[in-house]
Amino acid sequence: MGVDGIEFRDFEKQLEKNLDNISLRLLSGRYFFSPLREIEIPKIPKGYRTLSISTIRDAIAQRQIYSSVYELFDKQLMNQSGDEICFAYRKGFSAPRAAMQVRKYLNSGYVWAVDADISKFFDEVDHEILIDKLSDIIEHDELIINLFKRFIKSDKTPSSTYLRKIYKGMRSKFIFKITKPKRVHRSIGIPQGGMLSGLLANIYLADFDKWIIGTLRLAHDLVYIRYADDFIILAKSKDSAEAIKAECAEALHRLRLTLNEKKTFILDCNSQDIEFLGYKISSRQLSPKSDNIIKYIKSLSKTLDEVNYDYLIGKTKSRCIRRLANRVNHKILGLPEKRCELCNGTTNGNPKSWVSFFSATTNPRVFRVIDKEIRRIIYLKLNNKLGITCSRRELYTAGLLSLEREYYRIKHLKKCECRLNIFKPLDYNTLSPKNIYKDCHINSKINQSVMIINHYLIQKSATYNKVLIFQSFNLKLA
Repeated sequence: MGVDGIEFRDFEKQLEKNLDNISLRLLSGRYFFSPLREIEIPKIPKGYRTLSISTIRDAIAQRQIYSSVYELFDKQLMNQSGDEICFAYRKGFSAPRAAMQVRKYLNSGYVWAVDADISKFFDEVDHEILIDKLSDIIEHDELIINLFKRFIKSDKTPSSTYLRKIYKGMRSKFIFKITKPKRVHRSIGIPQGGMLSGLLANIYLADFDKWIIGTLRLAHDLVYIRYADDFIILAKSKDSAEAIKAECAEALHRLRLTLNEKKTFILDCNSQDIEFLGYKISSRQLSPKSDNIIKYIKSLSKTLDEVNYDYLIGKTKSRCIRRLANRVNHKILGLPEKRCELCNGTTNGNPKSWVSFFSATTNPRVFRVIDKEIRRIIYLKLNNKLGITCSRRELYTAGLLSLEREYYRIKHLKKCECRLNIFKPLDYNTLSPKNIYKDCHINSKINQSVMIINHYLIQKSATYNKVLIFQSFNLKLA
């Protein structure tokens, strides 16, 4: 929830009106972003990461701008050598894929690593440098440039001025603002957590990427992988690694950034593992870091602590076991994948879950160990809270999922191979209410954007053509 206190269920009551208003204001250049509510998220092992929470209206506007410029911006991250370099905030790229690439290079003889981290990157991005880079890419399109400027310079408000809900029995009283929000002007840095944040971060470091694979690679035999503000440079000797680290520090200084010396290391990968993006990487195997495993087990235990055990007193043994198993299953599954009705392939990639993130591991025994620990925690909760003992067979009869089995299930998922039959957006003048549903089908289901266009076709409202083309098919703003 953003600073306006509007939740999605309230926004949805006037959905079409709100979407039209956002699109019209974007196209006319009259869109202004609300202040961003900032919250602090604990980091491992210590410290906090500041995330900026947008209003629903601003989140939709960010999505439209992102879709309009993504392909243009993504071209800036491609290189002539064909090497995969930037893995964050890009379609088809991910943290597991970056970790797999690091392991591939380790097995190719690049055994000295510069494991680097940019200090307070999102907080230190220089606005002037960033806007100059945007202007060069977008060719001085004032409409889009102004929208980016407004997002970059949007004010921030501390989350301490807001509360969510105060619970009283079965009812909850909603309180939003407890004090007058303080608006702080943003003179440096970019918001972290929004859809445009990652896009801007990649653009800011695009020239740094090109310098490494161009100029720096001529002097040193190296390979380079970056994920947001964390990057790994692999070389074949210690001397090269030390020289690379020093030259990278100078190059970042020109961007008014600094290397985090406490988190930047030179590693001999023959004897040390690389810890990168939650993975522990060596030439032999790829597995989750110990800290991530411990944190995940603790989160599962906390989930079981939140169960209302008083309600379960007097209930049957099978029902009690099933209640705890369902809680754990929800945590294991995360956000499930969507399936195509025709070929049963996944239409949105792998599920969004802890197991899915670490599905690139080459050591599935890790999941077996976690499964054993989950069963132990459930045994303790049932015994201590309800005085119930159960067997492993009873847990699986109740439907308890296994992380190891989920890992193998995800590994064997197949993507949807059905062809997408959609008309070209520029042919919108040829549409009619009769044939629109024949021209636009996605897995035998009607796209919501198509339904919106059909609504305006029936009304014969030509004034919405440009708005709808932008809103539904994410073309350029101008």
